[in-house]
Amino acid sequence: MSANIDLKTIAQELESRFGYEILQNLCNYKDLKNGKLTRLFDDSKNSSEIFYNDNNKPKIYDCKNDMIYFPIQAYMKAYHLEWKEAVISLAKNYNLLAFDYESEIIYRNDYKPKIIITAKEQKQGHNFNLKELIYNDTNLNAYQYFSGFGITNDYVDKCNIKSLSSFKNKNNEVKNFNNLVFSFEVEKDVYKIYQPNNENNKWQWYFKNGAKKPSEVVYYLQNLPYQCDVILIVEGLKDCLAVNSVLNSFNIYAVGLDSAGVEISEITINALKARSNNIFLCLDNDKTGIENNQKKAKKTGFQILPYIDKFKNDKDFADLCKNQSTNDILEWIQKAKETTNKKETTNKKETTNTNEKETTNEKENKTEDEQGLISRGEFYEYYRNKKGEKEINIIRTDLLDLLKSLGFRRFDIGTQGDFIFIQIINNVVKEVSKQFIIDTFGEYSEKNHNDEKLSYKKLYEKMLRGLDTYFSNIYLARLTLEKPLNFITDTKDDAYFYYQNGIAIVNKQGISFGNYSNMKGYIWESQIIKRNFKICDVDEIAKENIFKDFILLIANKNKDNFYALMSLIGYLLHDYKNGKRKAVNFTDSSLEEGNNGRSGKTLLCKCIGKLRVYGEVNGKDFKPDDKHKYQSLNIDTQIMNINDVKNSFSLESVYNDITEYVSIEGKNKKPIHILPKMVICSNKPLYLSGASDRDRIVEFEFSNYFNEKHQPSNEFGHWFFDGWNDLHWLYFDNFMLSCAQRYLVKDIIVPVNSNLAQRKLINLTSIDFIEFCDSRNFEINKEYSLKELYLNFCEDYDIDKLKFNQQKFTKWLRFYAQCNTNLGLMKDRVQRISGYEKLIFFENSEK
Repeated sequence: MSANIDLKTIAQELESRFGYEILQNLCNYKDLKNGKLTRLFDDSKNSSEIFYNDNNKPKIYDCKNDMIYFPIQAYMKAYHLEWKEAVISLAKNYNLLAFDYESEIIYRNDYKPKIIITAKEQKQGHNFNLKELIYNDTNLNAYQYFSGFGITNDYVDKCNIKSLSSFKNKNNEVKNFNNLVFSFEVEKDVYKIYQPNNENNKWQWYFKNGAKKPSEVVYYLQNLPYQCDVILIVEGLKDCLAVNSVLNSFNIYAVGLDSAGVEISEITINALKARSNNIFLCLDNDKTGIENNQKKAKKTGFQILPYIDKFKNDKDFADLCKNQSTNDILEWIQKAKETTNKKETTNKKETTNTNEKETTNEKENKTEDEQGLISRGEFYEYYRNKKGEKEINIIRTDLLDLLKSLGFRRFDIGTQGDFIFIQIINNVVKEVSKQFIIDTFGEYSEKNHNDEKLSYKKLYEKMLRGLDTYFSNIYLARLTLEKPLNFITDTKDDAYFYYQNGIAIVNKQGISFGNYSNMKGYIWESQIIKRNFKICDVDEIAKENIFKDFILLIANKNKDNFYALMSLIGYLLHDYKNGKRKAVNFTDSSLEEGNNGRSGKTLLCKCIGKLRVYGEVNGKDFKPDDKHKYQSLNIDTQIMNINDVKNSFSLESVYNDITEYVSIEGKNKKPIHILPKMVICSNKPLYLSGASDRDRIVEFEFSNYFNEKHQPSNEFGHWFFDGWNDLHWLYFDNFMLSCAQRYLVKDIIVPVNSNLAQRKLINLTSIDFIEFCDSRNFEINKEYSLKELYLNFCEDYDIDKLKFNQQKFTKWLRFYAQCNTNLGLMKDRVQRISGYEKLIFFENSEK
């Protein structure tokens, strides 16, 4: 077949869809024939910078030669290609030309080039003119099979692996599978089918709507994060899945070749090199795999990860994940990294020694002026160029090292390549802006500038002109972490609180306090409580403790509820990420109509926020389906309060947010996941529809002691926090930590909410209806006429039957029975038909 494709159209498509990726790969490294890695424009002193023009198209700036290139121009320069060759090569690499081809270039009447492509049809493998894949009702087969290789159910779902029963061809003929069969959607309308029990055809390709096999099949290349510690190149899709499911949490990722013989394109090689310095080939442990490992190592420069004796019976990486412990695999990869790094270090030293000898010989008997160098700073050179003019050259690698010495790093968040900038000082981490990095660098460089031959003013002028270049995102993204940060988190038995003068550790045995010298791990700066702490005697903190008195009052001076509330506060303070998680609902106990709150719910949440990182979400504007609903929270938020929710709030809408994670997605930003404890504040009680709701929440009624007319400032003579002295804060902290200890000892103590059932019933029905039911004094197991009850209610309270039907009356009666369970009088409603009359009776709640 043949196709006429306009080169200009192809070029526009490449630069609009893949331009940034092309430049990013080129900008990092270029693969030369001698195997050495150098910068794109052979520029040993200046790097290259990617930026966007007014049309939002990416360009690259060659800093040394002061030239600007579009992606295809840069590709031409890097690989010494003509424009036509570069377009065809890139189009093939990015699957715009997914077939073998021969071509010639001709010119149209307007002298614009057009390419004539004669394409050779590829062998499409097993193409059954597929119309539809038919999946099993459940994915249990897939879960059971892949779990044997360490692949979790969640990862099976994430990769969209489905268990198949049959497929339907274009003639609507159904072809059944006789054994285990699984499908993987490689790309739109292109499927890889896996039959583990079919020795002759384990893997097959299926296509729909005329789709064709991609020209280069490298599984999960596009799923790699921006930076990986290790990338493994494995053989096959199953091996790739096993590695990623088991090792991703250790910053080790895999891409899979469709077969051992697949050629890896230069674009893919560059894309891998841009993401990691530790790339290992580890195809199957058989003759074909070993031979192709060696061939690909010569072409790509990647290291081979040889199977050690301990793993000699494992054919591939999927077998390794199935038969070996994760620790053994990690130890093996770590040793391979260390061996590779030692080789590279030795080679660098040999090269450096040779270069130093050559440089020394060249510089002998030369004066400073003859050499051109006038002075050298921490991140720059001041020299005289060939024309005799003085110039300042900013050394990017040295500037990067300086910023690292100031504690700045890139911190990856989420799984989609997003990141933030952080500063690490003495194991304390804080998120910083690009402007903060620039300001800190400016203060440091001015304070430490001692070059007598170059004034700071001239150096500052040079930096000002190049701020967008020297501090661009793509350059600062090179501030990579040497290893993942190990953040200290609360354990099942211990809670940690970080004060200015030390760390308080709370467990069942009590409260201990020590200094930071023994801290093994990192914490966020926002976790540090900005005051000092010391342990007080229990009797001491019980005296004149404003906060303890506040808690006692909102617990209605009830001792049992006082201790229950202490346990709830302790649960919220315990920042343990595992275990069963519940939301805490703070609500009012007043039975009065039109309750306006002001009982102290939000104030208590803010008090808890004085020890943990606290975030608040507006409950009035809360929309469960809005993906930006949690954008007010941050990556370090530990407690979130959905404050003042509407009466229509449904707990089911936040099930996953309570038990799994909260997804924070700002506008035009990628989502990140956090796991805070959740508080829901409501003036009226939440309607809980069943056991699932009740299992996910603990409700606590605030007394009506505080209200709009009588606030804590009236009770205690000053506002909370602002009016506190050091002793108030000390007693407050000791009491809060005692709450954490009570929770660790007693777990959550369920409060006795005396008015909650009645308030829920009022919200669901009406005071008239409750009065009517109460007056009937319903007896257990006695039958009542539903119609007669309905008519009596309508007559007694002058109810319009057109607006209030019997169906609604029946629903309210059900609510009445449910909400009286705490009285032990009635539990549920059942009904039977007697003639034409529907009868009901109430069943004992203890049955």
